[in-house]
Amino acid sequence: MAGLLAATVTGCSRGRPDEATASAATIAGLPGAYLTIGDKLAHDDIAALDRDAAKVVAELEALGDEPGAHTMLAAAGRVGAKDIDTAREAFRKLSLGLLEYLRAHPQAREGLIVVHCPMTFEGEGAAWVQRDGPVMNPYEGSMMLHCGDQVDWSWKPETDG
Repeated sequence: MAGLLAATVTGCSRGRPDEATASAATIAGLPGAYLTIGDKLAHDDIAALDRDAAKVVAELEALGDEPGAHTMLAAAGRVGAKDIDTAREAFRKLSLGLLEYLRAHPQAREGLIVVHCPMTFEGEGAAWVQRDGPVMNPYEGSMMLHCGDQVDWSWKPETDG
């Protein structure tokens, strides 16, 4: 999938060739690093999340002022927290940034879906991006692993207005 995304984006990018290459590499790598974190949280695993978050930060460095980049950067450092609740709250913010980014770059959505669980975070609800397939809730893990419904890419939390 990463190679296909990189090829697609490179062919459609505007600007200098070096910018297109950096953008293509980021689009290909960013969702993968994010998905690794989501999968670990869905399985109640916080081991090495700091390294996974560092991969997200490395991918974000090439994004500059792209939509969602600042939100993701602000959240990525907290993903590697030593407690799962803090890691999940940071992942929630990371997810909002990635959603913003993927709304602006629909070519990077291939094979991915948006899922929303209205029950997580004491009924506030939260969304995340995952591979197409069975719902794997990163916010509730084994407590409610399959809780959530696929939503449209335009989904935004009510607080976004």
